[in-house]
Amino acid sequence: MMFESYSNMSITLSNLLNIFIIISGLLGLILVRKFLFPRIVRNEVGVVVLLLALVLPFLFVIKFIGKLDVWMIVVAMCFASVLLSGASLMTSFINGSFSEYGKNGTAAGVNNSAASIGVVLQSYGFTFIADHFGWGIVTDVYIIGILVCILFAGVSLPLWIRFKKQ
Repeated sequence: MMFESYSNMSITLSNLLNIFIIISGLLGLILVRKFLFPRIVRNEVGVVVLLLALVLPFLFVIKFIGKLDVWMIVVAMCFASVLLSGASLMTSFINGSFSEYGKNGTAAGVNNSAASIGVVLQSYGFTFIADHFGWGIVTDVYIIGILVCILFAGVSLPLWIRFKKQ
């Protein structure tokens, strides 16, 4: 997206900017585990809902790629990476709640399999959409996907609270 949206950017520089986003993802894992969960928010699904809601403004910045300064886009993506990696960590914790030594881990296995299938489908799906309809539509689909995830996680929050109590 960066290479296509900024005519004066080399493909090497656009790829090097990914380093900032990757490091931000690592930082997100540390921040969520050390500070947010379980100190501030004690519920894994609650953390996911919070982080996904917080990421939306940063994702809307992508809509202005090519119009805003490159560094504004990179900073927004770094913040998005922090938040999304934290949400991903929490989904791993959620899967871990279904498996315990000596017990059936089917639910965790199904969740992990679904996540793997999701990664494969999104890798193919987003590139297909980008090739056929452009990056702007990919951004819209991504934002809609986050909104759907917030909705589902929000609906499942009371169920998750009850599950954890039992």
